[in-house]
Amino acid sequence: MIRNVSRGLAGDTVPFTDRDYSKGRTSESTSIQFGTHHELTHFVVLEGLNNFEYDIKQGSNVIEQGTFTADFSRAERTRDRSAICSDEKYCRNSENTPLKDCKNVRTRSRCYCPDKPGDTFIRDSRW
Repeated sequence: MIRNVSRGLAGDTVPFTDRDYSKGRTSESTSIQFGTHHELTHFVVLEGLNNFEYDIKQGSNVIEQGTFTADFSRAERTRDRSAICSDEKYCRNSENTPLKDCKNVRTRSRCYCPDKPGDTFIRDSRW
C-alpha cells in the first residue's frame, strides 16, 4: 500500500494505491495522474516533490513500513508532421452550383498527413 501524504492534496481520503504481488515478482500496474483529489482508477500525484508512506504486507501482517519522496514533472512531447494540402474552390450556397453561376465562391484546403492515412482535416476560407 502506497499513500501520497503530500501537502496540497484535497479531500478526506489521501490518494493511495494497493498493489498485489501474489502472481510473482511484479505487481499489478498502476496508472498515475496529476491532480489534487483521490481517484479510484488513478494514483494521484502533484507536480513537484511528493511525500509517500508505504506498508508492505504478507497477508494481513505488515512486514515493512517506511516513507520516501519522488519528484514529478510534466514533459510535453511534440512531433512534427508535414501535411500535404490541396486547394479547391466550391460554391458556399450549394456544392452543385457551377462556380461561374455562384455568388459566394470559397476556397478550402483539404490536408492529410502521410504518416496517418485516413486522418484528414479541412481549412475553409472566403475567396
